[in-house]
Amino acid sequence: VATLIYEAQEKLDLAQEAFHERRFADAIYHAYHGLIYGAKALLLDKEVTVNTQESVLRAFDQHFVATGEWKVPSGGSFRDFVLQINRFEPTEDFASVYLDDALGVLNGFQVYRDSRLQKPQALGTQS
Repeated sequence: VATLIYEAQEKLDLAQEAFHERRFADAIYHAYHGLIYGAKALLLDKEVTVNTQESVLRAFDQHFVATGEWKVPSGGSFRDFVLQINRFEPTEDFASVYLDDALGVLNGFQVYRDSRLQKPQALGTQS
């Protein structure tokens, strides 16, 4: 799980670098993959096995969004949020918004993961 979150962060770092170099399509591409890796990490943390990008998106909606455990920035499904790359041209404006949203989501993934790691320790100290 930690490795996938690290890889997600690497993808977002690449996205930021590409954006600053005005390679907007590359920035969007890397942000997309960062979101997939991050979602897969959280699914793995729940012992949900997924093999494809599409299965990651569907499983994340099922195990996180539908349960109310995760709210998507756009208010819809995680799948629709991530796949908005198919509906918009890779302009600077879209890349900027998508990258900002992806960074926020990845930060939320890390906070969620950190809170899950702390819960067993906190329970253990109360006994």
